[in-house]
Formats: sequence, structure tokens, C-alpha cells
Amino acid sequence: MSKVIKIRLASSEDLPRLMEIFDAARAYQIRHGNATQWPEGYPSQQTVTQDILEGFCYVLDEDERAVATFTLIPGKEPTYQFIENGRWISETPYCTIHRVASDGTRRGIGQMIMGWCLQRCQHIRIDTHRDNLVMRHLIEKNGFTYCGVIYVEDGTPRMAYEFADEDVHKKIYQFWGWENANAPAITDEYKGIKTPIDLYNALSDIWCAKTCAPRMRDDWTKGNKTLGQCSITAFLAQDIFGGKVYGILRPGGNYHCYNVIGDCKFDLTSEQFGDEILDYENNPEQFRKVHFAKEEKRLRYEYLKSELKKYTEVQ
Repeated sequence: MSKVIKIRLASSEDLPRLMEIFDAARAYQIRHGNATQWPEGYPSQQTVTQDILEGFCYVLDEDERAVATFTLIPGKEPTYQFIENGRWISETPYCTIHRVASDGTRRGIGQMIMGWCLQRCQHIRIDTHRDNLVMRHLIEKNGFTYCGVIYVEDGTPRMAYEFADEDVHKKIYQFWGWENANAPAITDEYKGIKTPIDLYNALSDIWCAKTCAPRMRDDWTKGNKTLGQCSITAFLAQDIFGGKVYGILRPGGNYHCYNVIGDCKFDLTSEQFGDEILDYENNPEQFRKVHFAKEEKRLRYEYLKSELKKYTEVQ
């Protein structure tokens, strides 16, 4: 069964475990040729305590055990006031990611943290040591631009990066994979549905209690519009964009469905899980023959299709 992963604010009770995570991360850096970024004693217990008290420190739990931590700090970072050999992209308000650390027991933690932060802030700055090749790769992979060199409090240099979305009219979505949900439609049956984002926008007006799985129907609301909609939505997306449907095993034995089309992966109904982070790796393929053996599910799928057809014809 997939493990439950959540990101939450840290509390003072987490402090001993966080210091263990920083020790593990420091040892990892030393083993991989980055012996000077975090000297012994950094970050100090006082620094971490202050991060917690100010509400900037977050913990990533796997099955209720802390395995990673980071800070996301709004406002100006003092060490970013001076930058050499380059310049910042934008001077609009930003957040800074600091002190990303993992105990090393879970792969993909850095990407989970980065994705979580980018969903919540359109303008982010971050720095790292030149020898921290793993972090540099993660930062660059997520669309950050190298801006120059800054100097941290002890006077040592760091490579500075920035993610700045200057298009203030660009809509930010909350479903998993939205940033790369650009697979083209393979059918023109649904007018105006060219990408998965188009489909999400349309379904946001269509999802309702009637399309929700019966066992969840009493809890469905407009505020939680994706609740109980996963399988019929994923198979409808497959109709339009092709690819395959995969499932994450959930407590209770049901599968939460999402779409994979080549390198494009997205989960149009992930918002129902709130801050829980799902594991989208190494999951089994799902087949409509199995899912639609349940007559009520097949009927909900047919109803969703018909409603989308009507919706797109009047747009």
C-alpha cells in the first residue's frame, strides 16, 4: 500500500527529530563532495526554533514520521540585497526556500518539497553551494533561473536562483502535474478541450454530487469538487488525450486514478487530498473494464461524458 505523505507546519515537539534530520543531511553532503555548505552546528537549534516560532518551518511526514524539513519564508532575505555577476529577475514580493534537508530514507523528497512550494508561491528565490550538485539539478529542473552569486552570513558564496512568473494574469492551478499538463487532445469531439487544463476548467463546472462516488456523496461540496471523481475523470481524460491510467492504492483497498501520457503526468482530482502528498511512482495500471464492471461507476462516467459534451457545445 502507498505510504501517506503530508507536509505540515513544524511544532516545538518536532525539534529533536529535525536536528537528527539535519545531521543526516550534513553527513550526506559530506559523502557527496559538499563538505562546507553546512558546517558542524548549522543550522543551530536556536535557528530552527526561531523558524518554528515564526511559522516558517515545515515537516514532511511519511506515515506520521518526519523524514524531511524545509523553510518557506516570505519577505526580503537580507543576504540577497547584494548579488554579483548577475541580477535578480524581479523585485516584486517573494518567498525564500531555505534549509531543505532529508534523512535519506525516501527518494524524491526534494521534488515533493519543490512542487509544494511552487504551488503556493509564484515568486521564489533560493541559493545553494556550488558543490551541491543534487540541489542544483533539482532547482534547475523546476524552472529556476541562475541569477548570480550571493554571500551568506559567514561570507561564503552561494549560487542564487529565482523563479519569477511575471505574467500576473496566469492562473495557478492546484491539481498535481498542472505545470506540465500540456498533452494535446487526440479527438475534436469536445470543442475547446485542447489540453488537460482545458478539461479541468470545464469539469470544475460539471463535477457534482451526482458524479461523485456514492460512498463519498454525503461529503461532497463545491469547495471540495474533486472528491470521489477520480476514476471516471481519469478515463474521460484518457478518451480525450490517450495514454494510460494508473492507480494509487488507498486505505480501504480502492485505487485513486491519474493519467500518464508519455512524459506528461497529471491528476485532475488530487485536490481532494488537501496537503497529503501522493506517491505517483511505480503504481499499477488501471483498466476501464475492471472499473466499469461496477454499473454505478459506468453510469457516472457516461453522465460525465454527456455533460461535458453539452458544456462544450454551448461555449
